[in-house]
Amino acid sequence: VVFTKINYALSKDETENGSFLITSDGIEEISLANYMDEVIIIVNPTTGYEIDYMYCEYLRGESTVTIYIAYNSGYKFTMPSHDTTVHVSFKKSNYLITKTPTEGGTIIVDDADLVSEYDAVITLTVTPLSGFKIDHVYYTNKATSIQTELYYVTTPGNYIFTMPDANVSV
Repeated sequence: VVFTKINYALSKDETENGSFLITSDGIEEISLANYMDEVIIIVNPTTGYEIDYMYCEYLRGESTVTIYIAYNSGYKFTMPSHDTTVHVSFKKSNYLITKTPTEGGTIIVDDADLVSEYDAVITLTVTPLSGFKIDHVYYTNKATSIQTELYYVTTPGNYIFTMPDANVSV
């Protein structure tokens, strides 16, 4: 007697703000897997997004079984003995805004909790103390250490920038 493992179907639920690949080797996409095979999920969030949650589900009789997939040296699960659908959801990433201590004035960030999403418009209100003037205003991208100088748009003292996909200091 010879027994052969059964191939079960793998499908992907639609997702927004990123994409993902179902694979067994980390390279080539698969649509079938045998019971007990390791299935690897490779995720590719759109810039400024990160994984919100990931799970696979299948029907066992009339019940839906849901298995949440956590990061453990990669996103992976063991293939059940059922056709399985993988779901991945992405959310906007939050980035920190750090106010650098400075002499001679104050900086007020319109995002009071100093946490912002990628691509959000951030307004800085810079006010010099008596005897000081604003020389220059910039933010530093903490991932690249690149400083970007800001110029006021309409009102002196108000500076606007678009949040990059990294923590910044102002």
